[in-house]
Order: sequence, then C-alpha cells, then structure tokens
Amino acid sequence: MPLEVFSTKALPFPHDSPYFTVSRVDVETGKTYINWDSVFKKDGERHIICAFNTKSYWPMAYHPGRNSLYVPYHDSCLDMTAKQDSESGYGPRFGIPRPGSDINQFSGVAKINMSTGQVQRIYASRVPGNGAALVTAGDLLFWGDLDRRFRAFDADTGKILWETILGGSIQMSTITLRCGNDGRRAVGHCGAARASARIEISARPQCDLCICFAVRNGAWRRLRGSRQSVYPRTPENG
Repeated sequence: MPLEVFSTKALPFPHDSPYFTVSRVDVETGKTYINWDSVFKKDGERHIICAFNTKSYWPMAYHPGRNSLYVPYHDSCLDMTAKQDSESGYGPRFGIPRPGSDINQFSGVAKINMSTGQVQRIYASRVPGNGAALVTAGDLLFWGDLDRRFRAFDADTGKILWETILGGSIQMSTITLRCGNDGRRAVGHCGAARASARIEISARPQCDLCICFAVRNGAWRRLRGSRQSVYPRTPENG
C-alpha cells in the first residue's frame, strides 16, 4: 500500500517543510522564491535547512511503461551555524532527520509520475540506503540498504516480493544481465561496501561483493561463481 500520495501541485521533495530552502514555485512561470527565514543574517545564527543529501549520488531508475522515476531518498536536513571567521563561512554543520519526521520512515523509495508530478512513497524504513535503484520490464524494482538487505519490490505498490542478506552494505551498483542460453535474466550487485550511518544498523565489516541472483525452479537462487569476501577493517582500509 502506498505510504502517501501528493496532488499534482508543486511540492518539495520528499516532504513539505517550513525549513525548505524554497518558499514557493510559480507553476506558470517556473520562478522560484527563496525561503528568507533560512538565510543567515548575522554571525552566529543557527538554522535548520531542508533538504540535505536527500537525493544524493546514488542513481534513480526510469520505467518507460509507467512513465515514472523511482527515486531512493533520505528524509534529512542540515543543522548549520554561521561563523564569519571560518574560511568556509560556517561553523558546526551536520545532517539531522527532518524535524517532526518519523525516524522509522527516514529512508525510502518514491515513485514520481512524470506526466502529473504525483509523488508516491511506495517504501520507507529507518535504515538509510546508498544503493542504485533498478526497475525492470517485468515491473520489479530492485534496491538495497546499508543494513545489507537486497530486495525486489512490486514497482506499483512497493510490496516486498523477495529479499536476501548480503555480506556488506549495498552501495551503488545494481545490474541486470542474461544468463545461459534460455533467455533468463539475472540481477546482480557489485561493489566494495562499508557501513557508515548515524542510525544504528547491523552492518558487517567492509566487504567485496559481486553477487548475482536468478529465478530457478520458482525461487530466487544465487548464481554459481558469485562471490563475496568479508575482511576486517584495519587502519589502512578504514
């Protein structure tokens, strides 16, 4: 079941907030108006500014059949203080969950209809994720999080259809490929993962991953030849 559906009017992503950097958007002209309440006006002022690293470097996915983007996000903001004698112009600066938000829905995936602008949050969790979203012609959405959970979702509803636990946090790369001569498709994840999140999770130490899964006899199976090697952290590898 969708967690929340917005109307087609212009709204901040992923949530509206009085701390958002833009106060409004003129949908006729596209002109934006800055939120002056969030602008520093004197040294030592402290502001909460939303959003921060909400849609970062991890890739989103486009489904042409649904004309929709699937966007992993974090519901986070920036706590920042002006400091004029600092080279950067600011002092303490760090990310925080959006004020008033539910920490159990801190991270998730939103489905955005590219025709109407409708935002539909189809999955949410307290666990952050830096993994790439991948959507298939079979209407599956693949995405993983820093708690090592790699999942397949229904691309329309966000229902979890399958999940497995990898040897390290899911970071970035998710791919599909053909396996064998029978046209079967496999999904894989490759990367060097290391856990780093303020929210407590049960991630294991750094891990090299190159793992593929495919449906065999009605169930998802790990393909032979996939590998994951876990090794302890040292001062040299972090």
